[in-house]
Amino acid sequence: MQNNSGIVAMNFLDIDSNEVSYVLDKVYDIKVRSGLHCSPMAHETLYTKDIGGIVRFSVGIFNTKQEIDNTIEAIKEIASNM
Repeated sequence: MQNNSGIVAMNFLDIDSNEVSYVLDKVYDIKVRSGLHCSPMAHETLYTKDIGGIVRFSVGIFNTKQEIDNTIEAIKEIASNM
């Protein structure tokens, strides 16, 4: 059995998830979802509510390897600038 997931969720230290989402969109042209994703109580437990939840990446069959590689590089750049 393979462990597969089409969703990757993460935070960038204490940076608001909406801010990270905005940078990914405007600087890197990468579309993600940010926020509490209909579960604010879960974010209270995870201590992510005060930073607007999480950044969620959805990967599907139409994404290319190059798009995924570009996303990884964008994450590295954002993380190194914080």
